Amino acid sequence: MQSMKQITYSSNIDTKIDVIPSKSIILRVLTAIYLSGEKSKIINRSGCEDEKSALRLLRDLGVRIETDGYIQFEEFTKNIKRNINFGESGFLTRTFSLILVARDMGFKVEGTGSLKKRRFDDLLKVLRKLDVNVKSFNSKLPFKISGPLIKKNISIDCSNTSQILSGLLLLLPSLEGDSLVEVKNLVSKPYIDLTLDVLGKFGVEIKNENYDRFFIKGAQKFRKVNYKVEGDWSNAAYWAVLGALKGRIVLKNLNVDSKQGDKIILNILKKAGADISIKKKKVTVEKNRLNSFDFDATDYPDLVPVLTVLGLNCKGTSKISGINRLINKESNRLKSILKEFEKLGADLEVQKDTLIVKGSRLNPGKVKSHNDHRIAMALAVAGKNIKGGIKLDSWMSVNKSYPGFFDILESV
Repeated sequence: MQSMKQITYSSNIDTKIDVIPSKSIILRVLTAIYLSGEKSKIINRSGCEDEKSALRLLRDLGVRIETDGYIQFEEFTKNIKRNINFGESGFLTRTFSLILVARDMGFKVEGTGSLKKRRFDDLLKVLRKLDVNVKSFNSKLPFKISGPLIKKNISIDCSNTSQILSGLLLLLPSLEGDSLVEVKNLVSKPYIDLTLDVLGKFGVEIKNENYDRFFIKGAQKFRKVNYKVEGDWSNAAYWAVLGALKGRIVLKNLNVDSKQGDKIILNILKKAGADISIKKKKVTVEKNRLNSFDFDATDYPDLVPVLTVLGLNCKGTSKISGINRLINKESNRLKSILKEFEKLGADLEVQKDTLIVKGSRLNPGKVKSHNDHRIAMALAVAGKNIKGGIKLDSWMSVNKSYPGFFDILESV
C-alpha cells in the first residue's frame, strides 16, 4: 500500500528541467517498428509504465528486444503467445486489438488496473464492422478476438477517441490491397497528425482528405529508422504551469514545431499573462500576473487537469469547454477533478460541456489521485502553491507516463 506523499509549499522556484521523451510518440514508434519487421532502434526512452507494457506486449508477439537506455529490435520470431495483456494502456488496447485480428489466429486480450474498468464500445463496434470475430462481456476487457481481417474499407465515428483511427492508419499500410477509412466527428486531431508524422518518418504515405477520408495504399514498405523521441508536451504542461505560478522554469528537450497538440499550453499561458520565451529547444516560463482564460479542450483532453490548476490561480473566472471527453479515462477525470479540488476549497462548477473555474485561495488537505496519473500531477502542482501543502494518496499512478515526476518536483 502506498504511503501518503507530502507536497510542500514553495515560495519561489527557479530551475531547469529536461522534459521526459513523449509517451505518445514512443508508443506509435514501437507499433510502427513492429509492423515494419525491421531491426530499428529508439535512441532514448521514457521508462514509463505504458512503454514497459508495450515492450512486454511486443515480446509476447515474438519480438526480441534489447533495452539499456535505448530500445533495439533484434529479431522477429514466430513464437507468439495467445494471451495478450495491454497493461493499463488504452492506446495499446485500441491499436493492437486491430493489429492482432489481421492475423489468422485467435487471441484473448486483457488489461490491468484501471483499464479493466473502462468500456470499449467504440473499439468493439469497429471490430465487428470489419467482420472479425469478437466476444466480450459488457464492453470491458477481457475480449476474445480472432482474424483474419478481410474487409479493410470502413466508416468510423471518432467522437469519443481518435486512437482507433490511429490504429487503422498504422496497420492498413502494411496489409495487401488498398484501403479507405471514412471518418465522422473526429476529436483530438493533433494525435492523428502525430500518427501521420511518425508514419512519414518510416516512409509510409497516407492521403488525408480534410480528416474526413484517408486513402491508404497497401503493401507499403516501412523503412528502418533510428528514432530519437522529442520531449513530451503533455507532461511539460505541468512544469510550464508551475513556472507560471511560482517563478521561473526552463524546459529543455522540447520541439516547438512538434505535431504534439498539447504544445498549445504555451498559447494558453501567454493569453493568461505568463511570460514565455523560446530559444532553440529551450522554453522558459516565468511568473507574471495571471488573468482568466477561455479554452476549448475538445482536442486536448489531457490538459484539463493542469488547466484547472491554472484557472484556480488566475484572477477572475476561466472556462474550459469540451469536458465530455474526460469521463472514460484512467478515472472519470471530471468527477476526480471536482471531488479532489473542492476538498481544497476550489470554486468549480459544471455547465453542460464546460468547466467553470473561479480564482480560489486553496487550503491544505488530504487528496487522492484516483489512480490517475494526470490527476496526481495536477494536484501536486497545485500543492506547491498552497501554504501548508497537501498530502497526496495513490501518487505512484504517475509511473504510467512520468516515473521521475516526484523526484523532479522535490528537487525544485
